[in-house]
Amino acid sequence: MKAIKTKRIVLVLLEDFLASGLAGTMDLLNTANLVHQYMHKNTPKLFEWELVSIDAHDVKASNGYIHPVTQSIQQITSADVIYIPGVSLIGERAISKSLQQNQVLFLWLQKQALNNGIIASSCTGSLFLAEAGLLKNKKVTTSWMFSNYFRRRYPDVQLFDDEILIDEDSIITSAAASSYQDLILRIIQRFAGKELPLLVSKYMLIDTNRSSQAAFKVSLPSTFDIEDELVTNAVELIRVNLHKSFTINQLAGQLHVSYRTLIRRFQSALGINIKTYIQNQRVESAKKLFELTQLSVDEIVYKVGYADVSAFRKLFKKTTNMTPQVYKQKFGVA
Repeated sequence: MKAIKTKRIVLVLLEDFLASGLAGTMDLLNTANLVHQYMHKNTPKLFEWELVSIDAHDVKASNGYIHPVTQSIQQITSADVIYIPGVSLIGERAISKSLQQNQVLFLWLQKQALNNGIIASSCTGSLFLAEAGLLKNKKVTTSWMFSNYFRRRYPDVQLFDDEILIDEDSIITSAAASSYQDLILRIIQRFAGKELPLLVSKYMLIDTNRSSQAAFKVSLPSTFDIEDELVTNAVELIRVNLHKSFTINQLAGQLHVSYRTLIRRFQSALGINIKTYIQNQRVESAKKLFELTQLSVDEIVYKVGYADVSAFRKLFKKTTNMTPQVYKQKFGVA
C-alpha cells in the first residue's frame, strides 16, 4: 500500500456553530483513523485536526456549550483542509449580523485559497466562503433555509440548493445541518480512496444515498424579517386563506393596493415572486397533512386550495423531487 501522509484539517469555529456538527465531524475523522489503522497496522493516522477561532478565544455553540480552541486563524500558516462548519441561526437579520461580525475571517480565507488545500463548508458555512469572494462563478450548495437570501446576496455564484454535496475540486460545499456527514466522507475519500468512507459510513450507520435536500425544505410563513408592513399583511392574508382558491388581484384588493404594487413590493421584500410564494406555502401545507393525517392525496390537494389535482401533483414533484405518494410513504404517519 502506498504510504499516506497524515493530513491536517483546520476547523474554524464561529459563534453559534452547530455543536452536533462539530462533534460528528471529529467522530467521523477519528473513525476513519481507527478503521484505517485496524486494516493497515503500523501506519500513521490519516487525519489530525485542530480547532481554531477568529481571536483564539473559546467559542460558544448555538446550544450554549463553550468549546475550547487551540489558537487563532492568524496562527495557521498551512493546512490540507480548511473547514467552516455552519452556524445555527434563524432569520436573515441574524445571519447578516454574523457575517458582519466575522469580517476578519474573509481576508484570511482569501490568503488560504492561494495555497493548494481544500476549503470546505457545511450548511450556512458557505455564506462565509461566498462573502470572502471564494465562490464566484462556482457551483455550490447551502442550507435550504437561506437559499433565497444567498441568491440575492451573491448573484455571481451558481447555487444548486437542492443538492446535498457539491465538489468543485478546491472548494467543497454541503447542504443543511446533517450534510456535514456527506462532506467529511467526501474529504476522507479525497485522501484515502472510495473503500474507507464506505466502511466508515457503515460503521457509523450513515445513509450515503441521500441525493437531494428538496423534500426537507420548509417554507415557513414568517413575518419576522419583513420590514414592509404591506408585505407582512400580505403574508398573513395568504396564511389564513391558504385553504381557499384566490387570485393575486383579489389579495391586492383586500390590501387596498394595485396588483403591480403588491407584486413589486413582495418581490423586493422577500426576493421571491408572490405566485411562487403562494405555491410554496400550499406545498408546505400539503406536506404537513401528508405527515400528520391519513387523508388521501386528492383530499389533501383540495384542502390546500387546489382544484386541479394533476397540476398540484406536478408542482409537488417539482418542489420536493418526490411524488405525493412517495413523500407520504417516507414521512407520513404509520
